[in-house]
Amino acid sequence: NPAASGGMESTSPASDSSTFGVNYAMGPIAAVLNTTKWSKNAATAPKSRVRLAASYNFGVARVGFGYQTVDSTAATNNTNTQMLVGVSAPVGPVTLGLNYATNKQEGGSYTAKGLDFGAVYALSPRTNVALHYQSVKAAAMNPTAATKYRVRLMHNF
Repeated sequence: NPAASGGMESTSPASDSSTFGVNYAMGPIAAVLNTTKWSKNAATAPKSRVRLAASYNFGVARVGFGYQTVDSTAATNNTNTQMLVGVSAPVGPVTLGLNYATNKQEGGSYTAKGLDFGAVYALSPRTNVALHYQSVKAAAMNPTAATKYRVRLMHNF
């Protein structure tokens, strides 16, 4: 049902948007930059978003960076900024990855930092098993911390 997805066919007044972006990929470099603007927003709906991501493949490891900022129509604390730095490297049949991310709401009303570690083992060219560990610490009115583990078996058709 396209209308339920909030796409162009939606009747929701907060879902009309336009996105412009550019992608670049050549050799070891990959990058993407896009911006989204929403119209007819609800009281605290997103107003605009800018995303930037880039990675460089050194051959023995890939290093990447991501940045996003979202402005909302909220009266205060209306800017949210997220950043991520990550690295992944193949070690024999296993690919190891490590990500560090931050999420901050303007005015200090919310901040979070997280660390994610993963290992993917290729069982075949189309099937792998992945193990993930994630630790997140958030500081807000009610500080929280969470640790998560995940095991995933995936097959590509």
